[in-house]
Amino acid sequence: MKPSDHAHAWDNFGESRFETEILGHSAYLKYHKEDSIISLLHTEVPEELRGYGLANSLSRFALEYARAAGLKVRIICPAVGRFLRKHLEYADLIERATSLDAVD
Repeated sequence: MKPSDHAHAWDNFGESRFETEILGHSAYLKYHKEDSIISLLHTEVPEELRGYGLANSLSRFALEYARAAGLKVRIICPAVGRFLRKHLEYADLIERATSLDAVD
């Protein structure tokens, strides 16, 4: 079992980022919300946690958050773009002006 299997993410709205903490380290996905669009800006995973799928876990959490809140998603972060290419069930959330080909 990977550490990311036990990861729980939350919205730290004061810092405008989705966070998870595991093995004493924090990882996050920075965002910006404006009107009905959430821009997913940057994923930061500490070196100690890389390779455990935390960027994917944070991407999934952010997209589920957007779906529940009725938001469209603007992809800036390459990690989220890579996740979306493999999980097309979230394609309906993508803002029309965003192209997955432009992210990476």
